[in-house]
Parts: sequence; C-alpha cells; structure tokens
Amino acid sequence: MKNLILRITPKSFSKRIALLVAVLAFFTMLINILIVFLFEYSNDSKNAQYSIDSQFSIMKKDVSEAIITDDIYSLYTMISEVSKNIDHIDNIIVFDPQGNYITDAKVLRKPPQEDNRLTKIEKEVNAGVSPVGVIAFYIDKRSILIDVLGKVEYLAISNTIIILLGALAGIYLSKMLTSPLTTLHAQLSQVNVLDLPFKFSLPAYSSSETCQLKEIIEDLSCRLKESLEKISHQQKEMSRSERLAYLGTMSAGLAHELKNPIMSINLVIDSMVQDNANDPQFLEDYKIVKSQADKLVYRINEFLEYSKPVKIEKTAFSLFSLASQIKQQSYSEKLIEIDMKFDIPEDKIVFSDLEKIVQLCQIMLHNSIQANASQANIAMTVTDDNFRMVYTDNGKGFADADISKIMLPFYSTKKEGVGLGLAICSTILDAIDGQIEADPSYKSGACFIIVFPAGENQQL
Repeated sequence: MKNLILRITPKSFSKRIALLVAVLAFFTMLINILIVFLFEYSNDSKNAQYSIDSQFSIMKKDVSEAIITDDIYSLYTMISEVSKNIDHIDNIIVFDPQGNYITDAKVLRKPPQEDNRLTKIEKEVNAGVSPVGVIAFYIDKRSILIDVLGKVEYLAISNTIIILLGALAGIYLSKMLTSPLTTLHAQLSQVNVLDLPFKFSLPAYSSSETCQLKEIIEDLSCRLKESLEKISHQQKEMSRSERLAYLGTMSAGLAHELKNPIMSINLVIDSMVQDNANDPQFLEDYKIVKSQADKLVYRINEFLEYSKPVKIEKTAFSLFSLASQIKQQSYSEKLIEIDMKFDIPEDKIVFSDLEKIVQLCQIMLHNSIQANASQANIAMTVTDDNFRMVYTDNGKGFADADISKIMLPFYSTKKEGVGLGLAICSTILDAIDGQIEADPSYKSGACFIIVFPAGENQQL
C-alpha cells in the first residue's frame, strides 16, 4: 500500500499541495454526505412514525365505531386517506382482535408477505377497554431511501462544485506558496562559485521558513568562501614552504662549500701580512680583502642559521632577566649605537627558550641600526598565559607594499641586505608556537608585535 501511494504521489511540491487539498475536500464531502444521509434517513423515519401516531389519535374513535358496526366502506375510506397523507406509507391494513384481515388501503384483500423493505407499526383499536381490532401501518424503507438519496444527490453535486473550486484555489495557493522556493532554486542553479558569497532575492510574501532557508544558504556561502580562501592560502603556504625547504637545503650545501675556501684565503692572507708588514699598499689591500672575507663569512653564517633546524630548550625566566640578557648581549655585540628602552609594568615568570628570544631581539636591533634608528622601545607583558612583546623604533619603517613580504626569506628593503633576519625570527617563533607581525598603522618607524605561549607564570 505504501509503495502504491509513493508511486501515485507527484514529485512536484505544488502538485502535492493541490493533491492534498483535493483529497481532503473529497473525504470531507464523503463524510458530509454520510452524515446528511444518516440524519435525513433517521429524520424521515421519525417523521413517518410521528405522523402515524398523530393520525391514529385522531381516527381511532371513528375506526373503532366502523369496526363495531362492520362499516367496511367507511373504514376503507379513512385508512385510504391516511395512506395518501402520510409520506412513505406503503399500505394500512385493519385486522380483527383475532388477527383476521378486514380491509386495507390498497384493496389487496390479504396481508402482505414478509418483506425486509417494510417496517410494520401496529396500533390497537379499543372500544372502551375492550380491543375491537388492530391497525397495521407499513412504512416503505425504500421510499425513505429514495427520498434521502434525492436530497443527498443535490448535496453531492453542490459539494463537487465546491471541491472543484477548492482544487483550483489549492493549485493557485500551492503555486503561490512554492513560488519562493522555485525562485530560490532558479537563482541557485545560476550561481557561480567565483561569485561567493551568494545573495538571493525572494518575493515579499515568502514564508519565514523559506526566508530562513535563504539566510542559511547565504551564510553557508560565506563560510564556503572563507574555507576556500583558507585552503588556497594553505596551498600557497605549503608550496612556498616546499620551495623554501629546497632552497634552504641548497643554501646550506652551498654555504658549506664556500666557507672552507674563504677560511683558507684568510689563513693565506694572514700569513702574508708578516712578510709584507712594511708595505703600506699591501696592508691597505689586506684590510679590504679581510673585510670582504669577513662579510662573506657573516652572510654564510646567516644562511646556515636559517637553514638548520631550530632546537628549543625551554627554561623558566623572568621578564626583568630577559631585558638584562638583551642589554648584555647588545653590549657584547657592540650594539651601543641605539638607545634601548624597556617597558615592563609587571615582572612575571615565562617558560620558554631564553636564548632564542634574546637572539630574536638582537636581529631586530641590527635591523633598526641598519634602518638608521636611534632609539628602540621593547614593551613586555604577560596576559592570559601569553607573552606579548611590542618592538618599536624610530627608523625608516616600511612601505605599505613591503609589509606583506618582509617576513619572506631573501626579501630585503635594504640595498645590501640579504633578507634573512626577519625570516629567522619567524622560524624561531614557529618553533615555540608563536607569531610575529608588523603593524602597518605605525608610521613613526617600524613596529613588530610578537606573541607566544608563556607557559605557567606567576607574579614575582
């Protein structure tokens, strides 16, 4: 049965609504006709019985006298008139007290045979207290049925017209109800994934559920756009990481190959100084060669520092001790050309790699000096178990076009720069689950914001 219903059910939502309206109207009509039929049938039967009771109460005295005087003609006339006046009476028969036939309204001259279509109602005729006869009224149930069916037929015709009108109204209503869904479907079929996020328009009479569906689809399109952008960014990052990994391997091999010859050249030149100590021109050339060789060694060491994996050794240290280490390292590396200031409102314990953080700060101080900065400010705070450092200087800063590229290896805004300093900083922070970014809104120099987990910390 279920499979049959599924087969005959239309696929279209609007046709389903129209079918539902028609089916409900049809069953409503059937129930209405059945109720009317039962009511009319019962009402006609009761009316016939009520009419018989009324007529009998009127005629019983005359019938009693006619039976006693054996006036058959008068008796026949009375029951014949009553038979004509009461609807659905098939016949009226008069019997004596012993059940013998006297007369009937149809002049059949005999009692009727047993018939299921007739309902018999007997009324006893008395003269005083003595019974003188019995009048039997036979109600024709088929006559009542035909009369009721005539009434129901009219009702069925009127209901059928109403059903047809209702079906037409249902079709129109279903089209109006499904029109927003059809509109939404048409717009969805024409969308292009390149046009994310999607925006749709619906008729003003759209239901709240359809409007909610539109909002959900639009929200999903926004999420899809974000996901696609994230995937695209991740793919670019993976591609860049693969290229950088290959370049780092190649750079490390090249640096090792170059470093040994340069060291050999330094040894040979150093030995030649003793033999030409009195030659001013040689000494001047020696200084130039030595300076360039040292510069090559420094650059090679930068390559090696970037290409080798970062090993992290975490220890507990305070913010004040970190500032002290940065100052001490700056003096040892002769970074006294820049005025360093620290802003530490509250000393706390940090659990991370102290040496790597100091190295990161030294790289940034080197960059500030090369950008002609005279002052650098380092603000340190620990909030929500995160270490936050804001590094600012008053150097040249960066152009807006360079902000998105300065963390890339081998990208430099300086003529003699290699572009590995900030890349090394980024690598160090990746190793300690941190991040670094430049603040493009800072226009008085360079501003970097550094954040990484501080571990369990406490106020000193």
